[in-house]
Amino acid sequence: MKSQPVPYRADARWALYVLFGSIGVIVVLIALFANQAEHGWALFAAGSLVAIGAFAVGSLLGLLFGVPHSAENSTTSMSTWALIPNTSLDQISDWLTKILVGVGLTQLFEIPSRLQALASYLAPVFGGTDSGKGFGLSVVISSSVVGFLASWVWTRLLLSADLAQAGADIGNQSALAVDRAVLLDSPLSPGKHKRAVTLTASLAKRAEAGDPKVAAEVGIAPQDLDRIVSEGLNVSDYDKLAKHAITTVS
Repeated sequence: MKSQPVPYRADARWALYVLFGSIGVIVVLIALFANQAEHGWALFAAGSLVAIGAFAVGSLLGLLFGVPHSAENSTTSMSTWALIPNTSLDQISDWLTKILVGVGLTQLFEIPSRLQALASYLAPVFGGTDSGKGFGLSVVISSSVVGFLASWVWTRLLLSADLAQAGADIGNQSALAVDRAVLLDSPLSPGKHKRAVTLTASLAKRAEAGDPKVAAEVGIAPQDLDRIVSEGLNVSDYDKLAKHAITTVS
């Protein structure tokens, strides 16, 4: 199946270019600040590492808040099914997001004092002066915000679209395989047909993940399972899964 272009993908890329350019601006500002210090190169190197670290932390938070969630339990039809499930990542993302939001709300009034403590902690890196405190805190906040936004934009607008397309491909291929199997055997009621498509897609996801239980259940040889994991499912694989699903729901 040919992937349909995502209309906002180009805008998302431009947003990422701007955000990564912002990191470049921050590094340039660190260089200008280091230029007037006694140990300029050391300050520049340490300040750049602080900016990169803050960017990485912000990127992790952006990933947790933006990671696409599984539509496995959705009531939507398989032809519009949204994403390939990764339930462990979904659950971890939910737990960490709720914990971070909860802790942030309970410590809301402590934020100013915590920021002052962070500025004092960063002061030696940026020269040990009062201006160094403010500059170091600004570097951390701006870099973490840029990292958060860059990761969130990439996850929500690029990664989600790719996963959605992959999930739609599995749903459509499963429906076609069930239709082919029904043509050769007796027809199914609409309810059983829908359950067969859902089960076929579920088996297909598990097979592509290399689940040995699916191989034993459907009768997929170990070498075929290795091929499916590395190359994906072909038409005959979908047909085998569809026949097993139809037998199960009948």
